[in-house]
Amino acid sequence: MSNKLGSRRGGYNVEIKPIDNKVIQVSLLKLKEADEPLFLNNIKEGYQTSSQMFERDLVLPSPGLSFSIPGFKTSMVVAIIDGNTFETLNSIYRWTASEVKEKDIIEDVQKPSTDTYPQWMDDILNDFVKPKR
Repeated sequence: MSNKLGSRRGGYNVEIKPIDNKVIQVSLLKLKEADEPLFLNNIKEGYQTSSQMFERDLVLPSPGLSFSIPGFKTSMVVAIIDGNTFETLNSIYRWTASEVKEKDIIEDVQKPSTDTYPQWMDDILNDFVKPKR
């Protein structure tokens, strides 16, 4: 469902869409070193890392940009080999993504609280705002 806002004068029409908070698990595997790497002996072949992130934040590998997931960033992508395999200045990687069930979402990716501040911060702020008698 989306809402539309518009000016009474007809100056603009903006469509507001709900934010997609689907969490995915993205895994990255180094298949091998590039044929002519910019730097030798970087990450070992077979190295694998994974991280959870919001699907909306995933930027697919694109030539001229680094591919990154939380906690890891590649060198610049120079070629897309197939849908999930790409070559960087130094390495060839394969990435995969899968949806994460709500019970498996790690704490730092969970949806933010509707509270303005956590309770401990409210307590600290109240100590400064309320005069002590």
